[in-house]
Amino acid sequence: LVFLQLAILNNDEAFGKKMQEHQERMDKEREREDILEIRRNQKAEENAKKSFQTQMKRKMIKEEGFRKMEERRDAILKHQEEVEIKLFEHEAKKERYLEFKRELDALKSKNKELNVLRQRRREEHRREMFQEAVEHKDAKVDRIKHERQHLWEARKKTGAEAAHAREKFKQQILEMRIKSKVDPKAMEEMLEQLLQGPAFNDGGGMHRAQSLPSLQQGPRSPVDSAML
Repeated sequence: LVFLQLAILNNDEAFGKKMQEHQERMDKEREREDILEIRRNQKAEENAKKSFQTQMKRKMIKEEGFRKMEERRDAILKHQEEVEIKLFEHEAKKERYLEFKRELDALKSKNKELNVLRQRRREEHRREMFQEAVEHKDAKVDRIKHERQHLWEARKKTGAEAAHAREKFKQQILEMRIKSKVDPKAMEEMLEQLLQGPAFNDGGGMHRAQSLPSLQQGPRSPVDSAML
């Protein structure tokens, strides 16, 4: 019985030791599990932090990409707007230049027409002046010819009347000699009577011939000078 009690006691003691050892193992295992859990939690927290940081970094990169894309799009739109404004200004300048060129060409054409018209008027005026000068010269030549013809006829008539008067005076002297009755007073009266004829007076055609010098000494016009 003692041995049995000792065996039981030894068994209980061995069982207790085993239980204590088991409990110690369990405590160690639990402590190890707790440490592992803490480590897992820390790892998970670190992973969560890293994931959050990665997400935030990706979000920042994405936002930065969107911002750069917006800036690039705005820059492209601004550049396109500037190009369109420059093209519009260029087209406006081109249109103004073409309008100015059309007006200038119209003015040149109008000025050319006016110059042609002025030149035509000057030529017509010059022709009219020369025509008037020619007509004036022709009229003057006709007057000179008329005056010369009249003068020649007057001289011819005067010469004929002078010859007739001379013959008549000789005949009268011859008659006086035949009658032997020379009367100087009658001869003087006869000579004065003969000299009273129209051919020997200024009232005949001679005074008209004297108008010839006045025609020749008249003032000359610039056209007459040019014709001469």
